[in-house]
Amino acid sequence: MIVLAGFLGGALGTWLARTFAMAFGIVSRPNPIVPQHRKPVAYLGGVGIAVGLLAALLFEGTLVDRSRLSLAIPAAGFLALGVVDDLRPLKALPKLVIQTLLAALAAGLGAGARLTGIAIVDAALSIAWIVLLVNAVNVTDVCDGLVAGLATIGLAMVGAVAPGFRGPAWGLAGACVGFLIFNRPPASIFMGDAGSLLLGYAIAVATLRLFDHIPAVPAFAMALAAAAPFLFETGLLISSRVKKNLPWWKGSPDHFSLRMQAAGLSKWRTDLTSWLLLGAVCAAASLLPAAAPWAPWALIVALGAVGWRCARWLIRHEVVR
Repeated sequence: MIVLAGFLGGALGTWLARTFAMAFGIVSRPNPIVPQHRKPVAYLGGVGIAVGLLAALLFEGTLVDRSRLSLAIPAAGFLALGVVDDLRPLKALPKLVIQTLLAALAAGLGAGARLTGIAIVDAALSIAWIVLLVNAVNVTDVCDGLVAGLATIGLAMVGAVAPGFRGPAWGLAGACVGFLIFNRPPASIFMGDAGSLLLGYAIAVATLRLFDHIPAVPAFAMALAAAAPFLFETGLLISSRVKKNLPWWKGSPDHFSLRMQAAGLSKWRTDLTSWLLLGAVCAAASLLPAAAPWAPWALIVALGAVGWRCARWLIRHEVVR
């Protein structure tokens, strides 16, 4: 039922956000980096996703629970930062500084994981992971429906094996599906930075929660599995831009989803292929808590091998602006 609450809240919130954005001209203008983006599309879809998460937490009855509030406060900060960036784009460095401060706040409020047993090291690793995932999800969001579907799969897997975080994980997954009604190709609303920063934070915290429920090595492998497409996107972008002598932090049409479309796949086929791959990876990862000790390492090696093979194929397909 919490999934349904998130779904209904996400769908209603996204519809309201789209109506508001179109009424006040809050739209994403055509982007030369994305050849398929040829007309203005409403922004603020991330607010609709947040409404779905809020509805799920209200249904669960844990919104005022101390452990939930400690996670919700930084989430609200990332959402607000994204809204500001959508309305008036911020420069990269100030945005990174604010993200790091919000990640530090999250770690201080208990969002971090016990990874080494050394408090300051655990806090630093947790902060770095949150900042990495926030930006990785943000740069992946260039294809209608892609990120919302990937986030749904990753969050569903974490919720299945981390009972203490099941409500928020599954509620947010439901909100993403509600948002997908309007964001599926061709999208009538984008999640914008508001949505990508919120989802990046949520996925980071969700994967950190895995270390509370299962041993470190399986938890690490499962965290990599849930975040795999976003980490792959980040690595592909950086390597592609460096090879072209471009600043790695600047925009370019080297995203894996755009390369897949340059190879001849439609937006829908790009989404479905990516979702199915992540679904298979997460299904395998969900078995790790009860698997043999070598299984997590096998999954990590398999992720690396598949990622390398996919990168070799994608690098042959340049995007023509």
